Amino acid sequence: MEREEVINGIRKDGQKVGEDNFPIEIFPQLIQSIILTFNRNENSVLDFIATAMLSASSAAMGNSFRIRIKGLWTVNSALYIVFFGKPGLGKSPPIEAAYRPIRQKDEERLRQYQEERKLYDASMKDGKSTMEKPTLVQTILSDCTEEAMLLAHYNNPDGISIVYDEIIGLINSVYRYNKSTLNEKLLTAYSGGELRNSRCSRDLPVFVKQPCINIIGTTQTALLKQISENWMSNGFLDRVIFVHPQNAIISLWIEEDEKTLAESIKAQKDWDMVINKIYGFKKSNQQLVLSFAPDAKKRFYSWQNSIISSINAISDETQVETREMKLCIATAKIALIIQILRHVCGEAEINAIDLTSVESAISVCAYYDESYEYFKNVVGMGNMNNSKKVQFMNALNTEFVTADAQKVGRELDVNERTIKRWLKDLVRKGVFERLEHGHYKKK
Repeated sequence: MEREEVINGIRKDGQKVGEDNFPIEIFPQLIQSIILTFNRNENSVLDFIATAMLSASSAAMGNSFRIRIKGLWTVNSALYIVFFGKPGLGKSPPIEAAYRPIRQKDEERLRQYQEERKLYDASMKDGKSTMEKPTLVQTILSDCTEEAMLLAHYNNPDGISIVYDEIIGLINSVYRYNKSTLNEKLLTAYSGGELRNSRCSRDLPVFVKQPCINIIGTTQTALLKQISENWMSNGFLDRVIFVHPQNAIISLWIEEDEKTLAESIKAQKDWDMVINKIYGFKKSNQQLVLSFAPDAKKRFYSWQNSIISSINAISDETQVETREMKLCIATAKIALIIQILRHVCGEAEINAIDLTSVESAISVCAYYDESYEYFKNVVGMGNMNNSKKVQFMNALNTEFVTADAQKVGRELDVNERTIKRWLKDLVRKGVFERLEHGHYKKK
C-alpha cells in the first residue's frame, strides 16, 4: 500500500490534481489509482468519476448496510446526485464506467429470469404446474414513473438506482401524470420512511418497508433553473448533491496506444472487482448496522454541533439555509460508503465507522458545498449564504491576513480548502479587497 501511495502521489502531481479538485484521498489507494487512470486515459473529469464511484458503491451496498446516526436513527447509504456543466464536459461516461459492474449483474439476472420464465411458461401448458411465477430483479432503472419505481423496489428489496443521462427526465416523470407523488415518495425514501402504493394494478398493495433508492444523472448548466424551480418548494433540492468541477475545462484528447488501452482495461477490471467484492460480502437476508467508533462519534457530533451553533447565532431566520441541517444525513451516508470501500480494499475493519471515514466524509461534503455555492449563483440564489459563511465574514476584522481567516475557520470547524475558496469568492464578488498576497480588507 505504501508503494501505491507514493505512485499515486507522483501521478497526482503529474496530472495536476490540486485543491480545486475532488479530494480523492478519501478513497483507498486502489480506487485512487483507478480514478487517476480514468482521468488521464479516458478524459473522465476527476470530480465526476469519483462521485459516480460513490454512487455505484452505494447501489451495490443497498439495504445490506446501514449507519446508526443517533439512538435508533439509522440510514442506508443512498444518495441523490446531479452532475452539471457545459456540453462536452463528459458528464455521462463516468456514470457508465462506475455502474458497469452493476449493469452486468442486472444482465445476469435478466438471463436467469428469461430461462426461468421459459420453464415456467412450458410448465403452464398442461395447466398442472406448481411452479411459482418468476420475478425479474433489477437494480438500475432508466425510466421512472412512481408505479414502476415502487414495483421494481418491491421486487428488489435490497435497493434500486435511478440512472438518468438527463436528470430533467425525472422531473418530466413527475408531470407525466397529474396526480404523481413521485417527488414525495423520493423525499420519504431518502429519510428511510416506508413506501406504499395501493393504486398499483395488483391484488395487494406494493409496500417497501426500508426503501433504498439511489439517484444519479446529469444536466447542462442552462437547465439548472428549471430544476431549481421544480425542486425548491418541496425541499427536494436540500437532499441533492450537485457536482460541478471548479476547473471546467474540456481536456484535450491524448493519443491512445496499446499501453494506455491496457491501463484503462485494468482500471475497469479493478473497479469491477471492488463492486463485486461488496456484493460478495453481503450476506443473504442479513443487514449490518454500523455505529460510530467513540472518537469518530465525538468528531461527528462536534462537527454537527458547530453547524447548529452557527445557525443559532443568526438572528434573522430568513438568512438560515434549510439545506445545512440536512448535511448530517448525507455526511453519515458517505462515511458508511467510505468505510465499506476501505474494508473491501483491505485498508479498514468493518466493526464500526472509524475516525478516518468520518473525516473523509466531512471533507468531501465541504467540496460538494462548493459546487452547491456555484449552483446557487447560476440559479439566482446567490444571496442565500450558509450560516457558517455569514459567521466567518462577521468574525473577521476590517483588515486581515490569510492566517486570521484560517483561525476563524478552525473555530467554526471549516477546513482550509473551503476558507480559501470563500476568500476567492468574496474577493470576486467585491465583498473583500485583496490588498496584496495574503492580505485582505473588507469593503
